[in-house]
Formats: sequence, C-alpha cells, structure tokens
Amino acid sequence: MTLSLPVSAAIVSGDVLVFDVGPSASGSETAGNWNNLSGSSSSVSPITDAIRFSDGASTGVGLALSGLLSGKVGIGGIDDVTGPSNFSSPGFIGSGAIPETAYQDLAYFSNEDGANSFTFSGLDNSLSYTLSFISRVNAGTERPSLTWDIGEGQASVAIDPENNTNIYSFSGLSTDGLGKLVVSIPISGSDTAHLNAIELIAIPEPSAFSLVMGFCVLSFLGLRRR
Repeated sequence: MTLSLPVSAAIVSGDVLVFDVGPSASGSETAGNWNNLSGSSSSVSPITDAIRFSDGASTGVGLALSGLLSGKVGIGGIDDVTGPSNFSSPGFIGSGAIPETAYQDLAYFSNEDGANSFTFSGLDNSLSYTLSFISRVNAGTERPSLTWDIGEGQASVAIDPENNTNIYSFSGLSTDGLGKLVVSIPISGSDTAHLNAIELIAIPEPSAFSLVMGFCVLSFLGLRRR
C-alpha cells in the first residue's frame, strides 16, 4: 500500500516576499522581484505564485483581495501619496527601502457593512510569519481610523491612513492550519481603508527551532562521547 503524504508549500524559512498593491496612475509597476497586484474598481487579479525577493524564485504563495464582486474593493482611488521622507521607518524589515512606485499607489476597501480582507494562501503551516504593511493617503484626505485584525485574532491595530508615516509590523503570526493567513478590515457605512505595500517573511516556528537545536546538541554530545 502506498502512503499519500501531504505536499508541502514551496515557501521556505527565510523567504521574503514583497507586494506592490496596484500600479500607479501612469501604469507603472514596481520592478525587480516585487509582486504586483493590478486592476480596477471592478476587477483585481490575484497573485497565485508569488516570487521571492532575493532571486525571483517561485514560492507558490498567493495573495487575493476580498469583496471584488461588490465593486467596493479595487485598485486606485488616490495616487501620488506623500513620499517616504517622513517615514518613522524608511523601509521594510527584510527588503529594505520601499520604491516610489510601491508607496505611491494603493488598493482601497469600501465594502459597506461587509467583510473586507486580504488573504495569503499556499503558506507552510510549520512556519510562522512576520507581516509588514503601509496604509497611507495624502495629507488633507479625510479618512477614519479603522481597526485591522491580523491573523484571525492574533493581533490588531487601529490605523488612520491620513499622512500616516508608520510601517506596521507583526511577528510570530501563524496560518489557519490550511496554509492561509488572513487580514480582515471591518468597515461600516461609507468608511474606506487603504493598503499600499506589503512584506511577508517566513521564519521557523520557535518550537521547531528549539527541536532542531536540541537535536544538534544531542548529536554533538554523542560525538564527544565517541
């Protein structure tokens, strides 16, 4: 009898993925090993096989926005977002400085009284993840503060995107057991949320790392006894 083993995700520990959430008004996308979501207010193409920032290799990771059929989630809305010269942090943890084409465009979520989210899929359940993102619009653009829920209750943050200089980072996030990591943004009335650029880093689970280190120590002690 042949045993059927589950297929592991292609993403591995140490992988860094970066996403430009939509091309700018001029139609440009972020070059290099960035993953670009693109589309309009009625159609946003999901990413199904994100590439790794270091060398452009495939990872099998997907990224999709929710609520597309409602026409209330899409690419665009506000362009030419204030530059990063006043960022409290000038770049992401793993990929460094954020290109202008990535911070000057965005996706918007305005699905009134509905579920709004972006979902990573194809992740390895044995790893944990660090997620960083930008949510910002031009100064003088009035937008409400909204609470984002990261990783199904693992973390949350209140964000006011007007002239926001923060890069939000959350470490030690785990999947839902099905290879997914979901960020949900509850929205009511005519409120709108915005998302400019994302970074996702895969890291070993602390328990797995401890197990590997323990095995290495035992192996070392065994060699010394010999």
